Amino acid sequence: NVRKSIHTLQSNAKKDPNKKYILLVDDLTYITKTLTYILENEYFEVHSAKCGIDALALFQKIVPDIVITDIKLPDFNGFDLASFIRQMDSGVPIIFISALEIDSEKYALLQGEKAYLQKPIIKEALFETLNKLLTSAES
Repeated sequence: NVRKSIHTLQSNAKKDPNKKYILLVDDLTYITKTLTYILENEYFEVHSAKCGIDALALFQKIVPDIVITDIKLPDFNGFDLASFIRQMDSGVPIIFISALEIDSEKYALLQGEKAYLQKPIIKEALFETLNKLLTSAES
């Protein structure tokens, strides 16, 4: 209960203007823990969800600057999640991540999304993609 209360207080707190907020969606705990560690060491604030339903609820609470989502989720796929997010905020950048082959990249681009990273994710490629999308979102 204490952990839940802390989370509620954090989600209701004002955003730090010096940080970029990321919604990370992946059902694999080791992926979310690893990416959260990498991203938070670079002054991003990361909020993670394990499924699409939780991601949508969290999206509305934190209003992230960018979304990183796996394509294969337990309840629905990342493309469906992106479609729901687009109904709430058409401008938020979305990065798809997946262990699937390059066909997923082509599909993501056809869906109007700008980024796809294949697992295992290379740190440099992740930051290059984040910087490109955040810079273009701000202009």
